[in-house]
Amino acid sequence: MTDPISPSGSTVAEAEAFLAAHPEIEAFDIVLHDANGIGRGKIIRRHELMSIYTGGRHMPISILGLDICGEDVHETGLIWDQGDGDLKAWPVPGTLKALHNTKPARAEVFLSLYELDGRPMTSDPRHALARKVEEYARRGLKPAGAFELEFFLLANDRGADGKVRPARDVLDGRPSHKTEVYSVDHLHGMLPLFSDIYAGAEKAGVKAETLISEYAPGQYELTLHYREDVMQAVTDGRMPHFGTYNGNPLVMAAAVAVDEICTEEALAAAESVNEGALRAIDDLIRQYEMPAHTVGFGVKGA
Repeated sequence: MTDPISPSGSTVAEAEAFLAAHPEIEAFDIVLHDANGIGRGKIIRRHELMSIYTGGRHMPISILGLDICGEDVHETGLIWDQGDGDLKAWPVPGTLKALHNTKPARAEVFLSLYELDGRPMTSDPRHALARKVEEYARRGLKPAGAFELEFFLLANDRGADGKVRPARDVLDGRPSHKTEVYSVDHLHGMLPLFSDIYAGAEKAGVKAETLISEYAPGQYELTLHYREDVMQAVTDGRMPHFGTYNGNPLVMAAAVAVDEICTEEALAAAESVNEGALRAIDDLIRQYEMPAHTVGFGVKGA
C-alpha cells in the first residue's frame, strides 16, 4: 500500500506491522495531550485503526484549551472563538504500543494536532516543544535530561477522621505513618506493585530505573533513563518531569505556546482563577487538618 502524506511522519506500514504482530489487540486508546500533559482522546475498535493512519482523525480544538480538571478555559480563544471546530490529529511515529495487563487486550497511540492543510497546530504542546528544540538547535544547543516520576500511593478507603491515608504494603499489609525517606524496607513491601510497573514500562519501551521511598508517607519516586532527545523522551517517557522543582518539558513548552497567544487580560483572568483555586485548597487543608500548604506565583500554584 502506498502511504498517504502524513504531516506527522506516521506510516501505514507501522500500523499494518503492529496489527499483524498483535492479533490479540481488540481496541486502541488514541491520545492527544493537552496543555497540562493530560492524555485526552477516545477508545477505538481494532478495525478503526487503519483509517487514522490513512487519513488522520478529526479531533476538537477545545481539547487544547482545557484546564487540569477538563473544564473549558474560554480565555485561550480555542473554544467559542473557533466555534469548537475540529482539526486533524495524526499518529506520532513510534508511539503505537501494546498496553500491559489489559483485559481485553488494548494498545495505545499518541496523536498530535494539525491544521487541515497539514501545518502544525501552534497550540499543541508537542509542536510548541518542537519549536523550542529547533530554536536551541539554531544556537548550537541540544536540550537533554534525566527524568523522574514522583507519586503517592493511597488507600482506597479514608481513615476514621475522614482523611486520605497512605496505602498499606502489598506484601504484609503494614501501614505507612512515617516519612521513611530512602527506606529500602519500605520499598520491599510494595515490590509486587513495582514489579508490575516495571513490566508495563518495558512493554511500552520506557527504560524505568531507580526507585526510592520519598519524603512523605506513601510517596515514591521512579527515575527514567537519561535521554539526549527531549522530543523522544516526551514521546516514550509517558509524561515525566525533570525533577522535584522543575516541570514536565511538554507542559513547559505548552506554557510558552499559551504565552504566545494570550493577551494581558487573559493572563490576568488566569491568575485570578489560580488565586481562587489556592484559596479553596487552603480551606480544604484547614478543614481536614492536612500536613500541607499552598504556594502560588502568577498562574502557577502548588
